[in-house]
Amino acid sequence: MSFVFANSFVSVLHYIEDEWLLLVDCIENGIIPEIETTDRLRAALKKHFTANPTRAAELREIGPPG
Repeated sequence: MSFVFANSFVSVLHYIEDEWLLLVDCIENGIIPEIETTDRLRAALKKHFTANPTRAAELREIGPPG
């Protein structure tokens, strides 16, 4: 069980690293990217997702993981 979790966690970290600029842009503008796997969750997520340019600037300064 813990191996499956660890593998999924590493996959998420790789995704964040690969899509860093897209994710930071989404945080800055308060949008959710058009990703096929988020279609059914989009409405629920939009209720809680607002633009945060200050945090996006902080993340740009920090840079991507890895």
